[in-house]
Amino acid sequence: MDVSAFIHATEDPEKVVAACRRVLPAAYADATLFERQHLLGHYRNPITLLRTQITQRPAVMALLDHLADALSEGDKTQLAVDVARRLDDRGALYLRLDKQDAFRSQLTLGHRDSIRLTLKLTRSRKRVEDAVAVYRALGLLGSGRGDMFHDPTAEKTVHRV
Repeated sequence: MDVSAFIHATEDPEKVVAACRRVLPAAYADATLFERQHLLGHYRNPITLLRTQITQRPAVMALLDHLADALSEGDKTQLAVDVARRLDDRGALYLRLDKQDAFRSQLTLGHRDSIRLTLKLTRSRKRVEDAVAVYRALGLLGSGRGDMFHDPTAEKTVHRV
């Protein structure tokens, strides 16, 4: 699992680090190390990429549980509706969380200037439909009436045709 964010020249770097740590479960937040990569923007403005990878299974599971608990039902429903756009062909789920809300210890979906999370399943998940079922079982996806992979009347995964 990858967690990353950009730190722009107008932002306080420590506040962005704090926001990223608040995305993580409390038990892992302080121990997680973030790499900093210094970049230049289009107008040669300084930008720092803040990034960490979480690979240990207990930490990944704790983060998934934390996300499932912290996201609102509205955000989970939005994820279910948008799931086809947020998944790649290997079942990795791409999320963006609002950086300002994360700094205030609230996890909400964001679109601009966000904290990015990439959730990758094991390689054994070959079909996108299987990945959707896993993310739903983990509590990350809501009912999602527009979800093309879910038939709410049958309560089972529907395969794309």
